[in-house]
Amino acid sequence: MHMDTQFIFFIFAENDDFVKWLTENCGGVFYTVSRCAARTLWGLSNLVKWKGMEQMKRRTARALCAAGLSLSLLAGLVPAMAAGPAEVADSLYINGNIYTVDEDFSTATTMAVKGDRILYVGDQAGAEAYVGAGTEITDLGGKTVLPGLIEGHMHVSNLGENHLKLDCYFKSKEDILEMVRQAAKEAEPGEWIQGSGWLDTLWDEPGFPSKEELDAVSPNNPVYLLRADNHMGWFNSMALEMAGITKDTPEPQGGQILKTDNGELLGCLTDNAASMVIKVIPTWSAEAQKNAVLMAQEELFSYGFTSATDAGTKVNYIQHYEDLYESGELKLRIYAMPMLNSTDSAEAGYIREHRPVNGLYDNHLSIMGVKVLGDGALGSRGSALLEDYSDDPGNRGSYRFTDEEIYNVMSLAYNNGYQIAYHAIGDGANHQVLNTYERLLKENPREDPRLRIEHFQVVTPEDIDRALELGILTAMQFTHATSDLSMAEDRLGPERIQTAYAWRTVLDKGGIIIGGSDAPVEMVNPFHGLYAGVTRMTRAGEPEGGWYANQKVTREEALRAFTIWAAYGQFEEDLKGSLEPGKLADFVVIDRDYMTCPEEEIKDIQALMTVSGGEVVYTKDTSEPTILWQGKPVTLLSGALIEQPGTIYASASDLAGNISAVLERGEGTVTVTCGEQSAELPVKTVNGADYVPVRAFFEGIGYAVTWCPDSRTVSTSRMSTADTSEAAAQPPVDEYSFRLGNFDGTVGAFCDVIMTGAKELAFSDPFDPEDEPLLTSYVAKKCEGYGVKYYIDKDLLLTKLFSTVEMDGQWVYILYADDAVLQEYLELKQEEKDMIAAGTYTEKAQIDLATRYGKLMGYSDAHIAASIAGA
Repeated sequence: MHMDTQFIFFIFAENDDFVKWLTENCGGVFYTVSRCAARTLWGLSNLVKWKGMEQMKRRTARALCAAGLSLSLLAGLVPAMAAGPAEVADSLYINGNIYTVDEDFSTATTMAVKGDRILYVGDQAGAEAYVGAGTEITDLGGKTVLPGLIEGHMHVSNLGENHLKLDCYFKSKEDILEMVRQAAKEAEPGEWIQGSGWLDTLWDEPGFPSKEELDAVSPNNPVYLLRADNHMGWFNSMALEMAGITKDTPEPQGGQILKTDNGELLGCLTDNAASMVIKVIPTWSAEAQKNAVLMAQEELFSYGFTSATDAGTKVNYIQHYEDLYESGELKLRIYAMPMLNSTDSAEAGYIREHRPVNGLYDNHLSIMGVKVLGDGALGSRGSALLEDYSDDPGNRGSYRFTDEEIYNVMSLAYNNGYQIAYHAIGDGANHQVLNTYERLLKENPREDPRLRIEHFQVVTPEDIDRALELGILTAMQFTHATSDLSMAEDRLGPERIQTAYAWRTVLDKGGIIIGGSDAPVEMVNPFHGLYAGVTRMTRAGEPEGGWYANQKVTREEALRAFTIWAAYGQFEEDLKGSLEPGKLADFVVIDRDYMTCPEEEIKDIQALMTVSGGEVVYTKDTSEPTILWQGKPVTLLSGALIEQPGTIYASASDLAGNISAVLERGEGTVTVTCGEQSAELPVKTVNGADYVPVRAFFEGIGYAVTWCPDSRTVSTSRMSTADTSEAAAQPPVDEYSFRLGNFDGTVGAFCDVIMTGAKELAFSDPFDPEDEPLLTSYVAKKCEGYGVKYYIDKDLLLTKLFSTVEMDGQWVYILYADDAVLQEYLELKQEEKDMIAAGTYTEKAQIDLATRYGKLMGYSDAHIAASIAGA
């Protein structure tokens, strides 16, 4: 075929009838593409000619045709004219860095999707058989794609309900008590105040708190605050009285009522003892519970999860799930495990009346297993141990069941065909459940029961071997180790700790690990879990090199734990967990390469887009930058970030408050101190708030800063001892070199937001004129890749919007896509010059011009007002 005899055109069009008309009436073949792909393909449009192009206005032609490419240029992307596609894909994703997580852990660049299934995964050439007139093409621009992540052990309803309670996670005791005080002021007398997430091991003075502390701030309202491990409650006196709990109340099996040295109630109760109080708390309404599920779904999608194991579902929540699937509101895939803790509960009745089932609502709901609680948590000393706690002689924790009770409960589920997922943290509980599993398997051998132990944290070497020999699946949460390391060795002593959290041991002996977070016990963010598995360090980077580093897992193993191994734990490894033809089109696009990025950045990875069954269910909002501290977004109470050319500013108070740093204010400066590190920073005052450069703030206290343009995220990581020493020995990098070194991130980030339509105009870091020849060749190439234009501005318009910026003769690149936008900017510049020359550039005129300039830059009204006010 000659190049000038047949052309294929890619059209950005919403209407298939229009594409059909073009095919029938024009000399070519037309395909629809996405906006992103249209921009990518347009860069090649000058290589071809379209009959009549010279007679059309260039701008009109571009609006009509995103790209016109000869067939020979597109070999491997579209089918030849004579041979139609065998099966046409709805969507084609090209130019990706796709980790399939198949058996060989292979990679690909292209993926074709039809309906909710994957048609093809491979290279671009192999996708030609799947492209048709209706195929939407998305250019991933080299971004990394992972299979949809699977949360292998969490509590979906609890995660959602936490949005209805006080958030006590990572708060000091003083802050928690103040939150309760404020809630009591707003509550009606007698109304319950609930919260969750407190962790005494993080407080300045560790130790279980007392009811008197809550009484002081809430004397007229019952209070229940759940410890972060979900196994201890902190109650005030009113709550205990409502439940009839006194110092003489006997402890139930599987629960402890903690007391002071003189025998009085302390105010903390564990597990079954806490349940005695919880049962008198009014339940949330059905509507509130459904809303909680949807809030949990939103949070999970934002992290790239497409499936979740709900470990311990109540019967009423199964009905909520069904209602929400029927209404189309619930799209998260849920593997629901009813909580079975007795033989006469509502859940026990459900097990007797229903057989295990999977794939309901188009593979969205499965009820194949049950959850059974065997003991408590290590932190609250409720885990059942074979020997005494090292830091509490005479205490071996609590078994939820006697041996015969556990057999009766588990045999009910097992003999009705259900998988069992047994919560066992202590070596005593693990030993007890393994004895019971052995008995059940001997009495009633079943084909592929996939029995599980949840947590499997403290286990004797003999029982590790026994579990694997029995084929027991271990569901272990990587973040439990990094959260527990501050107290685990105190609880267990130096010998037992050697075989605790033994991930490497399990894998080396032929087992697999079902990954998860146990949220809301831990934060649900899967990248925190992947980071913990790979590094065995806290998000603060401690201890350097990892805690019992011999038990680390590889990046591949950690990812398998959150994908294909978790799918295996749900009997769904043939349906999801890897990106292979025939499987569900569940995947997530992330902002950096998980397999190659520095390991300290794994915790900071952001999901850019989550796709479930071929449908985009989440897209990250990148209109404002995100600042991350130890993997968590920083909350900016003082409003939006202030962006100056090449620099991001934030309130010094907000930054310090998020990281528990101390600020000292000087004349035009602030000194920030975090631990042993201090830094003095210049400030920009806006509406009474002192703003500081974000990079300088974190680097000054010993944290490395990385800018990720795809997600517009500032990542921070503690410098290693070696890095800190090296940095101290080196002279400070001058601002000129620093800006040149970060040119890639800034230009790429702004090209991206212009390409996606988030902004119409942006500008680069300032640069010295002598660097222009070198930089322009780079900027031109960068802009071409994004379909963005540039203009060298030798006199940047500042106005009151950027009144504190001193250009000192430096130039910038103006970045834009539409010529009309650049023209509007140049007219604003000329307008300012004319008013200055005429003497009419009054205060009112300056504010008006700055306001119009800010709107052209895409800033919010609040951002514009704050910047002008600070001028």
